[in-house]
Amino acid sequence: MMKKKRDKIRIEEMIEVIMKVGQGDFSVQLELSEKDDLLDSLAMGLNMMIDDLGSTHAVEVQNEKFKQINIELEKAIDRAQESERLKTAFLANMSHEIRTPLNSILGFSELLSPDLEEGQFEDYSEIIRNSGIQLLQIIDDILDFSKLESNQLPLFFSLSNVNKIMQEVYITQKQSKKLRQSNTIQLKEPQIELSNDIYLKTDPVRLKQILNNLINNAMKFTKEGFVEFGYSIKAGAGGEMIEFYVKDTGIGISDTKQKAIFERFIQVESFSMKEGNGLGLSICKGLVELLGGSIWVESNVDEGSCFYFTLPFSDQGEMGVPEQVEQDNGKWSLSGSKVFIAEDNLNSLIYLEEVLLTEGVVVKTALDGQSLLELLKKDTPDLILLDINMPVKNGYETIAEIRKSGLTMPVIAQTAYAMPEERSMILAAGCTDYISKPIQRKKLLSLIREVLGKNSK
Repeated sequence: MMKKKRDKIRIEEMIEVIMKVGQGDFSVQLELSEKDDLLDSLAMGLNMMIDDLGSTHAVEVQNEKFKQINIELEKAIDRAQESERLKTAFLANMSHEIRTPLNSILGFSELLSPDLEEGQFEDYSEIIRNSGIQLLQIIDDILDFSKLESNQLPLFFSLSNVNKIMQEVYITQKQSKKLRQSNTIQLKEPQIELSNDIYLKTDPVRLKQILNNLINNAMKFTKEGFVEFGYSIKAGAGGEMIEFYVKDTGIGISDTKQKAIFERFIQVESFSMKEGNGLGLSICKGLVELLGGSIWVESNVDEGSCFYFTLPFSDQGEMGVPEQVEQDNGKWSLSGSKVFIAEDNLNSLIYLEEVLLTEGVVVKTALDGQSLLELLKKDTPDLILLDINMPVKNGYETIAEIRKSGLTMPVIAQTAYAMPEERSMILAAGCTDYISKPIQRKKLLSLIREVLGKNSK
């Protein structure tokens, strides 16, 4: 009687184990009674079968894992090949973009001669200047892209007049070469929702960059019709926001490409060698997201596109904030002012000297920091233009010794390093302000007047 009851319990245990195995649990095992009876033999057989099934299942699981790994590897290879293809196209396009303005700069420089008619000389000079600006824009795009990729692009927020920014962008774009030469494209005046000034806490330089990039992109792909831009205030889940837009009547973008165009190296016509380096929209996306917004496009092929981006407005924007009146430094005479220039590059030195001499400035020059310090022992200028990267004694070492000696005259650093953090380092070292190369005459003179004006107060 006891044996039957014990056998029944063991059979029930076997049934329970078999059910668990059926559910995929291969870790279970039956205990043996050590009586070497029929049920023990059955239990041993079941245990062996469970071990075999477990091994088979483990292999199947491992095979499935390998299968998934292979799928992911294939996807990664496809992404890498696509990235490589895009990089190749990008480099080819970048070579084209860089060589095109260089060709104009070098070619028209060779054509400049005293025998040219006055009109030709001015035309050639304008072409060289515009080509230089185009080349600088390419370099700036590459630097911005690099900074965005490494999350090292700093922002400088201030309360900015949105309507004024829109008007400045409009004026800049109206002067663009494509608009001046085209009779088939119209740039409409910016469309705004309110007549009152609106102030937004943002980085005004980057906001202008986003708008200019989007408008340039619209111009590039529009043969006829119009380009329009503006903004309106919208209600969002997190509060009010400003929604900017740039609309065109260009070639449009297919649904399949509307997300891809914001990726690096991508253009609507990737391999058509269309003007542009394929970074503009990627930079726009990175900047908008850094400023706390989002960007998207709505488009139909052959009907045009409308790019939108939003920036947060609640708790930081205001209406009717009185605007500070900027000092007009353009009319201040620099005649008779004394400026020392420290610059090791002879071409740059000659350029700076010529710009200042035409304004009646008394100029003394030095080819390195040590020579400048020797000049300062004999004479004291009203202002110093100090190059940062010089032999013998660089700009940082020189400004440290100038301030250590007790001299307080304003010092404007000039540098070919265009990274934003360079400005912070220069100001922290003791310079009054800085200007990045290539140095534009108007910008340099305005900065000198501003610095001397502040110093005279």
